[in-house]
Amino acid sequence: MNTQEIAKLLVELCREGKYEEAHDTLYDSNVLSVEMDESMGQREVRGIDEVKKKGASWAQMFAGPATTWCDDAIVSGNSFACRMGFSGPGHDGNIIAGEEIAVYITKDGKIIEERFYW
Repeated sequence: MNTQEIAKLLVELCREGKYEEAHDTLYDSNVLSVEMDESMGQREVRGIDEVKKKGASWAQMFAGPATTWCDDAIVSGNSFACRMGFSGPGHDGNIIAGEEIAVYITKDGKIIEERFYW
């Protein structure tokens, strides 16, 4: 797949809540994932297993189902970006909501890096 195809499929899978399928299908086994800070745990993790653990940890902050959304991707060369957001009930009863810009780098038909800015 080229970068445009990867971006389109990632957006589709995210919109359907199929994050694990996105990881299994689109991500390189040695992917680098970088957050803006350490508020969600480690700022940087490497490897698909660590990325999946990070995703599971994120989901655990919600007491019930979260609503998520993802805008269409903007593609340039081997990178793309999209705006994403979420909203759901926290364990304290308050709503947890946010949005971010996600930037992805591809190589050889896989996502090799993701970075999140909020």
